[in-house]
Amino acid sequence: MAKEQKATVKILEPVVSRFIASGRGQNLDACDVSGKVRILRVECVVPKEQTADTFVIGRLPTGHTLFLGHLSMIEISGAPAGTSFSVGLGDRQEPMGERLKANLSALIESKELKPRQSLLGSLEFSKVMSVGQVDVLLTTSAPLPDGAVVRGFLAYSVD
Repeated sequence: MAKEQKATVKILEPVVSRFIASGRGQNLDACDVSGKVRILRVECVVPKEQTADTFVIGRLPTGHTLFLGHLSMIEISGAPAGTSFSVGLGDRQEPMGERLKANLSALIESKELKPRQSLLGSLEFSKVMSVGQVDVLLTTSAPLPDGAVVRGFLAYSVD
């Protein structure tokens, strides 16, 4: 009788955009602010000899923000053919105290991955209210190989 083999699930660490500053978590500098629309630059590179399927592509600031997917653009190199992606929001706490779990497809739910595209998706969760910064997460259906690059910019508005 053959032994049944258990399927192993490999947990991959997220790759963080190099434009997300450490320390106090500030993610803006003077060149990112343009009137009432603000821009977050994105550049994530999968480290050598690793793969990644989760990317922290930005952090929305504390307060009321509106994610502007129609003004946001992402470019991905090195993705396997037939890969899809989703864009979501990390854990957050709303001003009235409600804690919301991460929703990995809040902004875009399973869209075909093209080399370059806008991030227009669902408008239902594009208005974000939080007492702390909120991670914007990009996940892929297949892990991206080492050297793959996620590059672009995210647009948002702040009240």
